[in-house]
This record gives sequence, C-alpha cells and structure tokens, in this order.
Amino acid sequence: MKIAFTSDIHADVSPENERVPEIQMPILAKESPDIFIVCGDVSAGQRHFEEALKKYGQLTCPKLAVAGNHDL
Repeated sequence: MKIAFTSDIHADVSPENERVPEIQMPILAKESPDIFIVCGDVSAGQRHFEEALKKYGQLTCPKLAVAGNHDL
C-alpha cells in the first residue's frame, strides 16, 4: 500500500504557500498513492481549510483530512 501525506501547508499565509497543492499534484499523480492524508494546518481558518482541500479533488484515491490547530 502506498500512502502519501502532507501537512503544515498554511496555504492562505502567502502566495508561495497557496501554490503548494498545485506543485504537489503532478507528483501525487505520478506516484499514484492508495490513500492521501492531509495531517493538519492546511490554512488559518475553516473557510480556507475547505478551499485548500478542494485543490486535491483531482486525486482518485481515498482522502483523509485531519484539521490542525490553525485550521479551526
């Protein structure tokens, strides 16, 4: 089983961080994980958390997201 995970993206903190999912997607597509896990701190609030997670929507594998302290 191939597991891919990411954490502490803080996508809404800077333009560079906002691009992290976009940069990760080609790598994830190539690696074709069986599951993708987001281990928290994707953003600095619930609204941004949901928006950032949508960027991983193209993945066909199951996805699990755990909210971190910055996401709530």
